[in-house]
Amino acid sequence: MRLAFRFLRKAPALAVLAFAIPAGAAPTKSECVDANTKGQVLRKDGKLRAARASFDVCADPKCPGVVRSDCQSRLDDIARAMPSVVLATTDAQPRVVTITLDGESIATTQDAIEVDPGEHHIVIRAGDRDVTRVVTLDEGEKSRRVEYGFEEKVVEQPVVGNPTYRFVGIALASVGVIGLGLGTAFGVASYGAWASVKNECAVSATCDYAKATSDRGTALDFAHASDAAFAIGGAFAVAGAVLFALGTRITVTATPRVIGLTLAETF
Repeated sequence: MRLAFRFLRKAPALAVLAFAIPAGAAPTKSECVDANTKGQVLRKDGKLRAARASFDVCADPKCPGVVRSDCQSRLDDIARAMPSVVLATTDAQPRVVTITLDGESIATTQDAIEVDPGEHHIVIRAGDRDVTRVVTLDEGEKSRRVEYGFEEKVVEQPVVGNPTYRFVGIALASVGVIGLGLGTAFGVASYGAWASVKNECAVSATCDYAKATSDRGTALDFAHASDAAFAIGGAFAVAGAVLFALGTRITVTATPRVIGLTLAETF
């Protein structure tokens, strides 16, 4: 009995087969009790699928009522605790695949694949290509969605701005605004100086030609300064706006075969 118990701990799947009852034969009282005991050990070890197979034996109508009732109750507990995964393809055109779970081939027609709690390796193969997924499930975690696909796709991530470009753009635009402000100020000053010239020589007999000539030169200087300030300020403002826009339109792209990220600037 101890030898069989140790063998069960090492190879639960094979041990469960040892409990199998020949077709058409009802389990004996001893087999019912033994299946219940072994099922509890498997359940404690988290081997829910093997435990369920064992409890199925002792839930047989031919087993003693107390044992049968206990086994049925434990089957209900396993049904609630048994985790499962659902495989979903992301390919536009689904492919014919084969699936292995922890090295064991499983049917592809299953809507939800029941597994024991813990980590599992799922390999989905289509032709000579395969995709591996590693999932860890807790007891009671039902229909965990696991996606897979064989089509390469460029995945565009949310737009990521470039803070350096934006900072430089704001600085240049600020200089441009100052230049435009100076251009406006010089323009107003030029207008004022020119108005003085016209007032000073409104009557030719009383015109102070020296003062008017000086004011005229001042008006022209202010006008040239205004033009230069507007030109420089406008150039800085445009450059700043371009850099700021560029800094906010850098997108991140990645493909399944590329490690890292690919940066692409868009306009």
